[in-house]
Amino acid sequence: HADHVDDEIHRTAIRDSATDLSSISRKARDAEAVMTDSNGPPSPVDLTAVAKEVATTAREDHPESNVSVDAPENLQITTHRTIVRRLVVELVENAIVHSTDPVRVDIEVSTTTDGTPQLRVTDTGPGIPDRERELLTGAGETQLEHGLGVGLWFVNWAVNQLGAELEFEQASDEGTVVVVHFHDANRPTDERKDSSDDATDQN
Repeated sequence: HADHVDDEIHRTAIRDSATDLSSISRKARDAEAVMTDSNGPPSPVDLTAVAKEVATTAREDHPESNVSVDAPENLQITTHRTIVRRLVVELVENAIVHSTDPVRVDIEVSTTTDGTPQLRVTDTGPGIPDRERELLTGAGETQLEHGLGVGLWFVNWAVNQLGAELEFEQASDEGTVVVVHFHDANRPTDERKDSSDDATDQN
């Protein structure tokens, strides 16, 4: 219908709004599909392989970007692959979209000194607004406080679902570092269930 509007300003605004709505709807469908597929028990996942796979796709979709991966040959964790992959996709896409030229995103897979697997995504952008950080690391959205998009909402859900922790760091120069600590990744399934039951009882 936008093609039938004579005013170029209004025609462009309609097209832009329709494009944004289509993108949000697609992300919502993708998130729903991942949530549906993640009902089964956790299984072994190579975090390095997931990071490299996402990086390859990102380079194909955004040929102007420079996406690197620094990771060991493999890093096995016990988790839900569909959730982890979508989580990495959202973090990398967000980093690419908000980076300044030249677009550079660095993905690092490693373990902390205590053996906790972690994922670090570094970009060259202005960073995530403070309110968005609070929504991602705090209690989440309310009816009066909503995030900027489905992607960041999914990151929040995925981190909670995986028993992980989200952290933000300042890059050495301009840019932001998003860190995901997979605390529960290698815990036995029954221990995770016990922890989940304890949290539910406390609530």
